[in-house]
Amino acid sequence: MSKKVNMKKCVGGVVLSLVMTTAMGMSAMADEIPTIRFAHQDTASSEGMQVIVDTLDDYIASVADKYIVEQEVVAGDDLKTKIATDMASDNLPDIMWYWGAASDAGNMIDADLLITVDEFFEASEKLSRDSFKESLWDQITVNGKNYCLPVDNLESNWVVNTSILDELGIEMPTTYNELIAVSDQINEAGYIPIAMGCKGGNPGHWWVDSIYAQYEGSRDELLDISESWNIDTENFRKTLQVVSDLREANCLPQDTIANGDWGPYWALFTEGKALFSWSWAGGIAGIGDNFDWELCDMLKVDETDADVSNMSEPYCGAGLLINKKSFNDEAKRAAIVDFVEWYCSSEFQAVTFINDGVVPTLVDCDYDESQVDPIVQEVVSRNSTREGLITHMATIPNASVWADYQNGLDEFIAGTMTIDEYIEYVQDSLESNRE
Repeated sequence: MSKKVNMKKCVGGVVLSLVMTTAMGMSAMADEIPTIRFAHQDTASSEGMQVIVDTLDDYIASVADKYIVEQEVVAGDDLKTKIATDMASDNLPDIMWYWGAASDAGNMIDADLLITVDEFFEASEKLSRDSFKESLWDQITVNGKNYCLPVDNLESNWVVNTSILDELGIEMPTTYNELIAVSDQINEAGYIPIAMGCKGGNPGHWWVDSIYAQYEGSRDELLDISESWNIDTENFRKTLQVVSDLREANCLPQDTIANGDWGPYWALFTEGKALFSWSWAGGIAGIGDNFDWELCDMLKVDETDADVSNMSEPYCGAGLLINKKSFNDEAKRAAIVDFVEWYCSSEFQAVTFINDGVVPTLVDCDYDESQVDPIVQEVVSRNSTREGLITHMATIPNASVWADYQNGLDEFIAGTMTIDEYIEYVQDSLESNRE
C-alpha cells in the first residue's frame, strides 16, 4: 500500500532562509507596502510537505500587492534557538509558528511580548474563539490566558511489528512486565523491544508521560505544577522506576541519545529493527509494507488500574503567536490579521491534513475525506472517543525549566543520571526559576 504522508517534525539541522516575496511592477511602491516577518519550520522535506510549502508560497505571492511576507524558516527544535536569539536582540518576528504552552512560550509571555488570542479575535472578522475546537485550548493555557492560535493538531498511536512476533513465535506483550519477560529473546534475535530514544527530550518525554498518566492522580499533579512548582511526587518516582527497569532489561536501544530525536528513533521501527514504537499519524502512514505491522494500545504499567484501551496521546501545543509590538503597529495590523486568518483557514488546514496528517483545529473544516491517507483517518477515528493525555510539556510553567527537564531526561534515560539525581536536577531548576 502506497503512503503519501510523511512525518512532519523529523527534519534535522537548521534550514534558515529569508524568502522575500514582492509584487511584479510594484518597485515604486515598495516603501508603502508593509512587510511582515513570519518564522516557521515548514520545509519541503517530503512530497506532502512540498505541497504545503507551495500553497504557502502561492498565497504570499497572491497578496504581494498588499503586503510583503518574509519567511524565516528554521527546521525542528532549532527554531527555539532562533526565537531565543531574536528575543534577546529585540528582533522578534511579527508572526511565529511556535509552541504555545508556558514550557516554551513562557519567557515571551512573561516579558509581555505577545498578544492574547482574544485581542486578535477583536480585530478579526473571520475567526473567533468558537471557530476552534474547545478541547484544544487547555493545552496552550498560560495563567488562565491563551496566546497561541492552535493549528498544529496531531494524533498519535503505538505500533507493533507483527512480523517479529511471528518470526519469534511469541504472543504480543500488552504490559511492560510481559515485554521484559521476552526481552532477552527479542535481543538475541537482533531486535529492539521498544524503538525509543531521547535527545533534547524528544521523543522520550512523550513516552515517559504515557507511563506517568497511568498512575492515579498524575493528571492533577500535572495541572498543579504551575502552582506547586513541584515535580517530586510518588507517581513521578514510580514512572522513572519503570523506565529504569526497562533500560536495565535491555528493552531500549543501547545508545538512546544517538537514537533520539524525531528521525533516528523512528527509523529503527520503519527499518524493521524494533518490536514496538510510537509516532504521529503522519509518520505511521509512511511506514511502508516491508514488514507486517498494526496499530496497538500503549503498553500497560502492571501495577496500575489504567485502561489503556481508552487512552491516547494527542498534541495541539503549537500554533501562531503574534508579536504585540507588531500588532500595535497600525501599518502592519491589517496584514497580520489577513495572513493569520488565511493560515488558520479551512482551505489551508485541509491542505495540511491531506498532505501531512495535521488534524484540523477548526470546528468546521471542509476537506475531501477520500484524499486523506486511510491510516491517518484510522488513527484519528481510533482516538476520537479516547481520553487524551496531558503532558509535562503542557504544564511546566517556565521555558528554562522545560529545557532542563528535557536535557536531564536525556541523561536519565541513557543511564548516566539516577532517579534521585534527575528529580533533584529538575526540582532545583523549578525553584531557581520560580521568581
